Order: sequence, then C-alpha cells, then structure tokens
Amino acid sequence: MTNDTEQHTTSDTEAAQTLHELIMGIRIAMLTTEGSDGELYSRPMYVQQVEAGGDLWFATSQSSSLALQVRDEGRVLATFSGSNGYVVVRGMGRITRDREKVRELWNPAMKAWFPDGPDDPDIALIRVEAERADYWDTPSAPVRWLQLVKSLATGTQPELGDRVALDLTSDQPQQTR
Repeated sequence: MTNDTEQHTTSDTEAAQTLHELIMGIRIAMLTTEGSDGELYSRPMYVQQVEAGGDLWFATSQSSSLALQVRDEGRVLATFSGSNGYVVVRGMGRITRDREKVRELWNPAMKAWFPDGPDDPDIALIRVEAERADYWDTPSAPVRWLQLVKSLATGTQPELGDRVALDLTSDQPQQTR
C-alpha cells in the first residue's frame, strides 16, 4: 500500500493525458451520488466519453434514481479500478437531454437500455464536470505480484504506484501538491 501523501512528479499535461488514458482503459466507473435521504448510492456505469479537461459523460434513463439524485444534489464521485491503475474523479453532475450529444455518443450497446435508439424519449446524459481527480498509475498485475513477493522476502514495502492529484477547475489541469 502506498502512502497517501506520496505524489508522482510529472507535467500537468502529461498527468492529464495519463488520467484520460487510465479512464479510457478501464471504462466502467462506480458512480456515487447522494440521495435525498443523505445516503450514498453507487452503481456501475460505462463512460461514454472523457473530455480533455477530465469531464465525463454517462448515459442514463431520465426517470432513474441516478438522474433524480444528480438533479437534486449534483455532487458526483466516479471511481475506477483497473489492472494498470486507479482513478477517482470528483465533480458536479449535470443532466442533459441534448439530442445532438446523444447521437454523438450513441453506440449499438446502448440499444439494450434504449430500444428506440438515440431518439428514445427516456435517454438522458450525465455530464460530470470534473473538479478534482486522483490517480495511481500502477505497474501491470504480474509486476505488482513480483514486487509483493519481493517485499515479503525482504521485509520492505512494495512500490505499487504513486498518487497524482489534479485540480481540474481551471482551463489547464494543475497538479496539487
């Protein structure tokens, strides 16, 4: 386990690119919202698009509890866990029914949830306006296992990746230190 305060030094542009690549390599997020009862609710969601500034796009039913929670509370947390890294994106969720954007993001797999295609009256999009993101870019699974075995044999902690924190509220992502 890495120290939560350790951070990898890289350029802001490189960090934003790594964030984008990690999310696109994982694609499934646990999207967490707050309900009107104050409870947190998480559900797996497929990322339709990741914008250069870290904003995320998801498709949902406009009548879903997810859409209602985003409309009411707005705060969203998207967490990703994959074989080469981990990502957390925090921001404000916004619901849109922009048909042009729906068509842009449409893919055949969406038909399982929206049988009428991109013109399905129930389809809505969630745009997560990213404010902050953290990621841990880790070595591949076999390398992590080797590092773990080595650490057990030597009594040292394994090096499993450093945390990079990004402030995404400006036009250019900035690492926070």
